[in-house]
Amino acid sequence: MQGRFTRLKLENWRNFRTVDVELANRVFVVGPNASGKSNLLDAFRFLQELAVDGGGLTNALEKSNRGGIRSVRSLHAGANPTITIAVSAEIDGSTWRYRLVLEATGSSQKPGPARIVEEIVDRDEENRLHRPNPDDKKDPELLFATALEQRSANAKFRSLRDFLRTVDYIHVIPQLVRAPAQGDSRRFGKGLGTGLIEAMGEVSKRTRDARLNRIQKGLRSVLPQFEKLEWMQDKKGVPHLRAKYNHWRKEGAWQREWAFSDGTLRLIGLLWFLDESGGPLLLEEPEMSLHAAAVRQLPSIVSNVTSRHARQVIMTSHSPDLLADKGVDPSELLILETTGSETTAKSGKAWPKLVDAAKADMPLSMYVEDITRPDEYANLGTFGTRP
Repeated sequence: MQGRFTRLKLENWRNFRTVDVELANRVFVVGPNASGKSNLLDAFRFLQELAVDGGGLTNALEKSNRGGIRSVRSLHAGANPTITIAVSAEIDGSTWRYRLVLEATGSSQKPGPARIVEEIVDRDEENRLHRPNPDDKKDPELLFATALEQRSANAKFRSLRDFLRTVDYIHVIPQLVRAPAQGDSRRFGKGLGTGLIEAMGEVSKRTRDARLNRIQKGLRSVLPQFEKLEWMQDKKGVPHLRAKYNHWRKEGAWQREWAFSDGTLRLIGLLWFLDESGGPLLLEEPEMSLHAAAVRQLPSIVSNVTSRHARQVIMTSHSPDLLADKGVDPSELLILETTGSETTAKSGKAWPKLVDAAKADMPLSMYVEDITRPDEYANLGTFGTRP
């Protein structure tokens, strides 16, 4: 299955009152701290959690870290009590649209579960689902679960359900890569990197070796004295990564993953996940722990991935180095701006200076930094001075 998101619409989702943006194959979400970059990615993660086995509306809202529908609803929603998430997607040559409108039940003192106000699925302008339907009117309890999560109700749009299941969220935390996976820690995707080394053992040896060889080649260009990367199991059958470095000893020196630097582990995890085929890939600040020279290569790596695997990549970033690549187009940028009442999300095409810079074959990094920098940012430098 091949597919990608082409549009995202939000109403009253977290710190966004209204969002309506088109999405490219490669998307850079940029903005100040606490502007909502992670919250924007979380809309896609929420849809994925609705669709997976063991997920569903209650789990996605109540048993996740979202804190229930009242926590998800924007503080700037005003009198509008509902939350809306709507996406358009191209899936195997067809255009799908999914729209979900939710409202809270109960009271602030005794909150109830989220109830569906509207759920709509269209394929190529043909309606496949429109709720509430007659069954919902006969039994209103049905409106506490989406049709997306019910096998008996999603037969007409399984392609959409299966596509949403392919969404992966990656934010590799080195400490968790070093720790063995436990239980069903990867049930909702690879996430924070827990189980990465175990996951490498789940693919065929031929595939694993080919991917590690590509990663090995990349690491040689950024790690001094690095020579070789291998996946192995110890005497107890526990999987490990080990790396060989040139050393004054003839045979060199081997290190296992617990001795790798944070930047090395993040880069290995990032390259491993980018080399997978699959659905849309959500990357949270992929530049963390990486040298600026390596960060500047990430747009090219992502571009290669979107071409090779036909995989959409949507990433958040604070780094000007990530946007120093002249190949980054304004249409690939989603720029978040905070106001007194909400956060807005606009395409980079909305800023003439970005469009002019791209036409002049100039990197967009300097202009994006100017746009996203808070007015009072320089005041941070006064911390520690006497009042």
